[in-house]
Amino acid sequence: TLTLVALSPAYKLVAAIDELFETVYWGWKGQWSADIEGVLLELVVSLNDDLKKFFSFFDSMKAMLQDDDLDQMFDVIQEHLESALQHHDPQSVGYLHMSMYQFFEMNSMLNLPPAFIEAMSRFERIKCNYSNLPEIKANVVRVRTALSRYLGTRVGRHDGIHQHLRSALQQLEAQATEDCVPFSTLWALRPNPLIGSFSEWRTPDTIAYLPSLGVEEVAGNIFLLQQRAAAGQRGIEPSKVLDGLVNILSENLLGSACMLGSLFGFKLTDSPQDELVVRTLLLSGLVYLTTGSRVCPMLDISRAVLNLRTNLPKKVATRKKDIARVLRNVPKPGTLSLRINTNLKLALQKLKQHHVQSWVSPSLEVLWHKMFTNGTLVVFELWCDEELVAADFGHPIGNCAFYVATRFFDKQYKKLQLGFVLALVEARVLKDLGIRLWDLGGVDASPMMSYKYSVAEPLSRPLFLHVFREAREAGSKDPEVTFPLGQTVVANITEKSLI
Repeated sequence: TLTLVALSPAYKLVAAIDELFETVYWGWKGQWSADIEGVLLELVVSLNDDLKKFFSFFDSMKAMLQDDDLDQMFDVIQEHLESALQHHDPQSVGYLHMSMYQFFEMNSMLNLPPAFIEAMSRFERIKCNYSNLPEIKANVVRVRTALSRYLGTRVGRHDGIHQHLRSALQQLEAQATEDCVPFSTLWALRPNPLIGSFSEWRTPDTIAYLPSLGVEEVAGNIFLLQQRAAAGQRGIEPSKVLDGLVNILSENLLGSACMLGSLFGFKLTDSPQDELVVRTLLLSGLVYLTTGSRVCPMLDISRAVLNLRTNLPKKVATRKKDIARVLRNVPKPGTLSLRINTNLKLALQKLKQHHVQSWVSPSLEVLWHKMFTNGTLVVFELWCDEELVAADFGHPIGNCAFYVATRFFDKQYKKLQLGFVLALVEARVLKDLGIRLWDLGGVDASPMMSYKYSVAEPLSRPLFLHVFREAREAGSKDPEVTFPLGQTVVANITEKSLI
């Protein structure tokens, strides 16, 4: 079947901006120099002398709101800085760059210390000089073109968001001959979520849904999901309300993240509603992260998915051959086996060791323990004899899909490529169970995401929603899938165990 998916000017703009940021974050390939080290040390000083002092003024407000997001983000930046100075590697430097942008986005309503902003700008300029400048310039041109076309479809719109984007286009045009786009211009391409929101609650796109379905407000730039609307008839049914809201969100100009419940977000409170919200998000095609107790829904610009009802894509078949050779030829310290949901406590412990700054918060762990017990959190565990060496933490989504939320593997067995072994054996089990889609979530250019391109296919956001909803509809007619929880499902992994 041939499927044609039309991409809107809004999605093309978001995708072009995302690709530009990817080349800015990950374009540096590891050429260490004295000026890069110098500007990183300058960031260390500014982070502690300027930014830390600045945010100390908000301690009382944070205590009142019971909100530690700022402290967590500060710690993340500090750890990435230390890692970059220690390892001199593209992964650490790229994550530092990305986390600082996320920090600016989170706090864009505040007048941050000029000294810190200038230190960030110098870091970006120097890093840019050692990056792939032709690729960055080409992506700037794509953004300029996409932005011009998008604004051409919005003639006569003068609300905050469109005025902001027109200003960003003027800046890009004025800087067309510069080697690296200034930090202030890049920052302007990711507008504040609140711009124009309060003056433009009811957009033409939302008006059809709001009056008749009782959703109070949905801004064009903020996704405000009322829990009562998300619940559906039986609590976990995909509803017309939710699909309608996701359609609106897919045209979001702010990238992948969105808000849930209110401007302050939905917080996990160790109540039955927690699982209801998470399962409803998943059934709508969204995924989620947590910061502290706050849930952040995500609808990624590009999603890595493997269709388990079709022939393997060529690159996945190639990776399967590579892993088959590994299983045949590389000496193993013991027997590899696959188990499902046998030891969540150990799996979480190993996950924390693998990801120093994991988004799996203590509040989410409480929820996951409950979901583990009732089978709505499924952990695929790769064991070597009696040692847990890798695991995927995921959620079944009806009968249609299995979403992998996070994973780890033991790096001391690098030659065995345990991450790929787990992926290909897990996919085989899911296929045999009758699951239609294996969903690895969002994908980008970071080194940590590179494996997804070998075992799945990247889909644009509009194409993913089409594929996901088709599978959800077809899966609703399939026999119910039952996972063999608490069991060993593959006692001795060989090349015949791979999908």
